[in-house]
Amino acid sequence: MNITHIITGLETGGAEHSLLNLLSCGLEKEHMNRVVSLGETGPVGRRIQELGVSVTSLGMGRGRPTVSGLRTLKETIQDSPADIIQGWMYHGNLATLFARKYSKNKPTIFWNIRQSLYNITEEKWLTRQVIRLHRRFSNTPHGIIYNSTVSKEHHEKYGIVNPNSIVIPNGIDTEKFIFSAETRTEMRSKLDIPNDVFVVGHVARFHHMKDHTTFLKAADLVLEQYPNTHFLLCGLNVTNENNEFLKEMSQRVRSKAIFLGERGDVQNVMTAIDVFCQSSRSEAFPNVLCEAMSTSIPCVATSVGDSELIVDSSGILVPPKDQSSLASGLIELLSLSKKERQDLGQRARDRIVENFNLKSSLNNYSNLYADSNPAVRAN
Repeated sequence: MNITHIITGLETGGAEHSLLNLLSCGLEKEHMNRVVSLGETGPVGRRIQELGVSVTSLGMGRGRPTVSGLRTLKETIQDSPADIIQGWMYHGNLATLFARKYSKNKPTIFWNIRQSLYNITEEKWLTRQVIRLHRRFSNTPHGIIYNSTVSKEHHEKYGIVNPNSIVIPNGIDTEKFIFSAETRTEMRSKLDIPNDVFVVGHVARFHHMKDHTTFLKAADLVLEQYPNTHFLLCGLNVTNENNEFLKEMSQRVRSKAIFLGERGDVQNVMTAIDVFCQSSRSEAFPNVLCEAMSTSIPCVATSVGDSELIVDSSGILVPPKDQSSLASGLIELLSLSKKERQDLGQRARDRIVENFNLKSSLNNYSNLYADSNPAVRAN
């Protein structure tokens, strides 16, 4: 089948990497794929191109369609008709309606919704309007794919209902995110972190939904009991140049923190830490939590999105926006013996390998696409 993926953009993010992972682990071998970015090509787009997949960038700002961008989308769809048009994220989903209108063969459309919707008033005004349009046209696509049960529940409660809605959890590349003692030693040496120092890791772009504020306040509480703990943070705009970020932390935390900014080797950074922390106030399916677990790292996570389903009994869950509970969870893990942390980390990895591996995610998408196409079903 010919599949056209229309995605809001191809910068660094969970949806972008999920698309990249699907293409790289086998979807590109099974079908002819093409990716259309409403925005720029971005770093993920360049990696997709390295797979041999065509990427067309429309250069539009998020939520700001342009005449030239829509014309390019129309021409792209008409020049190479698709059997399936797969939307990714809110704006990409709506773009599938435009694309189908100008398609000669009226392809099957799928939407892909990848965030929770705890409170729509917390979204930007333009995003709220886009979500409302989803409610109006939710019966138009053949089906809606969610990456978490919580996301599906939230959107259906809001009125975005489709009889063929399905949950396909994100898949994690468990061979890429795997612990290596050699890599750990190498990373700690590069970052000038002694081998005997406790390191708490946090990986997230600087955004209020990731709630760095609560994490940094919890870090301060941790240092009261474990003053030699270090904190390794990476993510877009998590740097010494971000004054808004720096003002959120005490001098004590700043003296024990290492800021790496955005990294392309998160799998290596993970090996340098002892305990991982997810402090988000809102998530759907947190990839980074799964990646840490796959690297055999015990985790403390806020109970948002599908975190409870992911972690189960292999880590600690705490309420969101609660610095005391977050600190208590971190202290509990730091107080364990090395053997106890290793056992918990192994349990975490086993859970990801068994339930959230990349191959399972690929199979779910492949089966969904095949079931939607009579010609494929016949074969």
